[in-house]
Amino acid sequence: KYADEAGRKAVRNALARRGIKADVEYRDWKFYYRVKRELSAFPSVSVCILFSGKKDTLLRWLQRLVALTKYPNVEFYVILNGSRHEFCQQLEKTDCSEKIHLMSATASMNPSAMYNKAVQQAGGKYVVFLNSCLQIQEENWIQGLLEYGQDEKVGMVGGRILPFADKEFVSTIPDVTQRSDLYYARFLQKCSRHMNGLHLAQNVFVLSWNLAMIERKLFLEMGGFAANSFAGLFADCDLCFRLQDNGLKNLYTPFVSGRLLQPEEKQISFVAGITESEKTIFQKKWQKKLQAGDPYYNRKVLGQGDVKEEDFLVWYLGE
Repeated sequence: KYADEAGRKAVRNALARRGIKADVEYRDWKFYYRVKRELSAFPSVSVCILFSGKKDTLLRWLQRLVALTKYPNVEFYVILNGSRHEFCQQLEKTDCSEKIHLMSATASMNPSAMYNKAVQQAGGKYVVFLNSCLQIQEENWIQGLLEYGQDEKVGMVGGRILPFADKEFVSTIPDVTQRSDLYYARFLQKCSRHMNGLHLAQNVFVLSWNLAMIERKLFLEMGGFAANSFAGLFADCDLCFRLQDNGLKNLYTPFVSGRLLQPEEKQISFVAGITESEKTIFQKKWQKKLQAGDPYYNRKVLGQGDVKEEDFLVWYLGE
């Protein structure tokens, strides 16, 4: 115990020398600590929600989300396909209607374009992208994202997405026979974390927009999501790469989490047909960056799964 406490004090002293105001908390494992940064303020936050599913389930999901969210300066933008009149009538009968804004999307708009439109209309200093197929697990989840989002060196912050089933959809060692675009995208977003991604916040290559935060001004300066090239599956990866090329870090925190309410393969079907070529476009656009490799991923782990590096590179870079 004395060594565990000495480690905590060492981290606390290191933060003090850097002028970072934060508490250092114990974790489940000894010698792993959570650095809980203080918020400099409570800036306005706009949560942009991309909805796909039945509208009767959305109302219950929204009520639970609003009740759970313990943040004083937040608004919610819900993007609906088609008419919103009937849903407006239902929403007005609830006690959370004042915090919720509804937006209609046309049939021609892809998910990236929907999010871009939502951010244009949002009034928050920070925007959060949230998939309605996720159930947020912590009441201070916005504060957890802001801990890192307020750092001017950070581009995007993302939380931990818990799988619908017990078995993870993708592991650190990929199945290179998998040709699924979704599988490839999720590998890019998860392979950086390795084991200690369960216990420590850390820099990562890319993040999923299913649960992520970015400063609104920065998002607009970057041109938002590249809706013309990436309709829905690689738009988040593309933005993360552009943020890195502008000298910013993408950061993952396990202390903000959301659980999938249905298998991801099922919910991604609402953009089926427009994601088929995205992986090829993404691999061509970012060939040099992919070839240089994820700086947070150790390719030596491939040997543990008898995956040859040349086979991995063909799969990773595209044929």
